[in-house]
Amino acid sequence: MKRAPLARGALLVAALAAATAFACGVAPEEDVEDGAGAQQVSEATFYGDDRVGDVLRGKPELVPADFPTFEKLFAVGRACARADSKEIFVVEEEQTRLAGVRELHEVTTTKLMPRAVVTGCNTRGAADPSGPEQSFSLMAALISDPGMHAAAQGDTMRMWPLEVMALDRKTGLYNFYLFEPAVTPQDPFAELPAGTKGRVTRVYRAVEKRPGLAGTGEWNVFQRRLEAGRGVTAEAQPIGGGNRCFNCHVDGAPLLNEVADPWRNWVSSKQSMPSSAMAGVTKSLVDEAVPNPTTGRASLANDLEPIMRAAVSRYVSGTGRNGWARATLAGDLPGGLTRALESVFCQTEVNYASADESYPIEMFLDPSVASAASLVPPSSYGDDRVAFQVPVRGMRDKATERWLVDNGYLSAATEMAIRLVDDERDIFSATRCGLLAKLGSELPATDPTQVHDRIRATVLAEADALPFAATQPKRLAYLKALLTPGIRRDVALREYLAELAARWAGLDQSERAIKATERERKRDLRAMYPRASNPMPRLDP
Repeated sequence: MKRAPLARGALLVAALAAATAFACGVAPEEDVEDGAGAQQVSEATFYGDDRVGDVLRGKPELVPADFPTFEKLFAVGRACARADSKEIFVVEEEQTRLAGVRELHEVTTTKLMPRAVVTGCNTRGAADPSGPEQSFSLMAALISDPGMHAAAQGDTMRMWPLEVMALDRKTGLYNFYLFEPAVTPQDPFAELPAGTKGRVTRVYRAVEKRPGLAGTGEWNVFQRRLEAGRGVTAEAQPIGGGNRCFNCHVDGAPLLNEVADPWRNWVSSKQSMPSSAMAGVTKSLVDEAVPNPTTGRASLANDLEPIMRAAVSRYVSGTGRNGWARATLAGDLPGGLTRALESVFCQTEVNYASADESYPIEMFLDPSVASAASLVPPSSYGDDRVAFQVPVRGMRDKATERWLVDNGYLSAATEMAIRLVDDERDIFSATRCGLLAKLGSELPATDPTQVHDRIRATVLAEADALPFAATQPKRLAYLKALLTPGIRRDVALREYLAELAARWAGLDQSERAIKATERERKRDLRAMYPRASNPMPRLDP
């Protein structure tokens, strides 16, 4: 019996929150709270130090209203000068999360509709180490909508509103922009005439400082708008205090749900997408993305993966004096050191692996210990089984953990010891996450050595009370050895690996156990993202 494929829609374009339709979507003018009393900014300071500002600063008349204008203005997408790839990365789906312009985040199964991520057009070539930054320094998201007038003919992609992320050279963080018509058309599915006047909304996080308003001193999401002839609006919170882009980009980083082979449903080396059933601008964009034996053009998920990995790494680590980690520890972003350590002990984001030809190892063991023991997951689980998505530890959390090690807040040994606290769970470990609370809130973020010593001492003090301590003595001994300076660890490691191999041999890998793990992971994931607006893919076929 032929294996059922992963349900189309199980993988969404989470990069730039395309998976959640207009994640940054700003509805018409009335959906902005009064910004009275807020400090006004000039048009010159509206933009960040990024590629959007490079083109639009001082030229409000150029603000694009839709994607076709944007791609020409910024030389991306179909206007990208590359001959081998237009950097239009496409995923096919049979669902939409946009049932209408005012009905956000309704998951609706419908006809085949592609979505796309368009990156910034690397014209420098693979040999240039600065090339990937050209791609990840500017990214836009496109979604399909069954309400489009030509949807029956296969022209489903929305060209407005358009969500864009741009990397700020000064801060090392991403700036979020939304482009749309300056005057919202009565027809929300209208194709905009050439030359339509646009407006831009910038969405960002800041501390509430407006006089007399609730939440003074707290971090909130704000927005400002700019259009020619009207200047910049006052700082305002979205209606209801919504998080806009930060519902999905919880720490402001770029997102890609499935970040590894097989990139299910993406145009990739594993599968293509025929555009014969498409029409209009949708067909044009997909034609530019699919492999073409004549021109060699191909925008493959294989190439998007390293772009996104490089983007996340740069976002977290910055260029030495900026980036998310430094800004967070300095108090320039919310959460402080505790937020950074959540990436080590808990989870702040997730990625997804496909339970397809084999199970992801994360369903059984933390990958770090499985790799050390050379253990591999079971192979194909039968032709009559339906593939599914498994949430696994996110690449942004891994990048944060690497930054903490590189900067002395953790040692490699302490990092491994923390994984050993629950070596059967890479995420959603109540035991590991519970240790974070025991560290206390007054961690000296300015002294990495003191932070590391506090972490090491806390985990070591809790070791004998860990749930496995009485039944897995070699694991406990190795964990303690990792946390005790000046002793040899090779014997403890060998004995732990032997104990782990025996545990692996007796591990329940039955269909019943697999289904139970799947249900548990999905339950924990839904608890992690309780809001309707979230970056989760469609988890079930």
